[in-house]
Amino acid sequence: MVEETLKVSGSLLCKAEPLNVVTTEGTVTCSQSGGVQEPTEYEEGGTKHVDYLETTGSVTSPFGPVQSGEQTKDTVKFKKQIELKS
Repeated sequence: MVEETLKVSGSLLCKAEPLNVVTTEGTVTCSQSGGVQEPTEYEEGGTKHVDYLETTGSVTSPFGPVQSGEQTKDTVKFKKQIELKS
């Protein structure tokens, strides 16, 4: 058995739903393609920003940092009702 130590840093940009609905539950969906996070850009206050995940390995065959991605879909529950606005 081979073990590897990985360090993941950066930001994970994911889609949150539902939008413009008052609820106590939602979903967060993170996507990647070819090991690269999608999307890697977002806009805030009229300014575009680029951010992504990077992974570094440090045991068997050191590598990185290399751009990486995560793919997951999770349910999020809130103690009180909220509204995610688009």
